[in-house]
Amino acid sequence: MKKTLEETGDRNTKPIVQALKDKNNNVKQYAGEILVGIGKPAVEPLIEALSDDDAYTSSTAAWALGNIGDKRAIKPLIQNLSAENEETKLSCARALVEIGEPAVPDMIKSLENQNKTVRKYIVFSLIEMGDKRAVPELKELFKEKNRNFY
Repeated sequence: MKKTLEETGDRNTKPIVQALKDKNNNVKQYAGEILVGIGKPAVEPLIEALSDDDAYTSSTAAWALGNIGDKRAIKPLIQNLSAENEETKLSCARALVEIGEPAVPDMIKSLENQNKTVRKYIVFSLIEMGDKRAVPELKELFKEKNRNFY
């Protein structure tokens, strides 16, 4: 059944995204896996699901976006690093790492964010990614004594 849902793609995306809001976390996870299989047609609805109040729903959406790897998800994932719950923040950071190289320029720009939590997650994600383009900005950030990003 999962394969069939993935193959039908775009026309089944909305009901499957609705399943991300189910009360059962197993249903949410299964829906996320199907959406990853659908791929790019699922990106916009998943971006919308990032802002869901339920931590498991938003985290599953972030996980799926990271696995799909579409560039459209980069800015919304960065914005959701300031989410209320820790699970969503961690999932968004992990998704950015999964997207990888295309996310680096926007992540570097986000180091200027005044929100300490956003900066912290960006720093840890950039370090994990090991992209050399981030080194000058990270060095500068660590030099600045007045900017506490923890």
